[in-house]
Amino acid sequence: MHPGMDERERSSPRAIDVDPHHGLPILCHGYTVLLTNPDGTITGERQGLFDHDTRVLSRYEIFLDGVAPRVDTSGFLDAARWMARLTVARSGGDARGPLLPQDNLELTLRRRLGHGLIEDIDVTNHSVTEVKTSLVVRVDADFCGSEPAGGRRARLDSI
Repeated sequence: MHPGMDERERSSPRAIDVDPHHGLPILCHGYTVLLTNPDGTITGERQGLFDHDTRVLSRYEIFLDGVAPRVDTSGFLDAARWMARLTVARSGGDARGPLLPQDNLELTLRRRLGHGLIEDIDVTNHSVTEVKTSLVVRVDADFCGSEPAGGRRARLDSI
């Protein structure tokens, strides 16, 4: 397992084994923090965009023609910038074409934290056939304060 470690060291938790965010991406810039799912959505109680310990974005979902896109890749560009490529398969493709089974729509999300959040969304059609589509972004804000240790979130206001 780990050469040079005794049984006690192998059985004790180490810093590399502890991830309080359970693999979720977290961006930060000053007092602004963004915690999301790997595809960029915000759906969990602990997730959101926080500024000075107040959650200003509590839900974020994106749909292309009513379908939640699949995450192909996502990652950090630096501590305050994140990027993802998501895809939605085009239906009705046939090997004879012109719409092929592998044709899809790609969403490229780019996020940057500063004094707030800036997001760029690009939609690319990877097909020789044209497409008409709808892009829906659902957001919500609950303005909850950050959770004190062992306590519940304090609701500050609502919209």
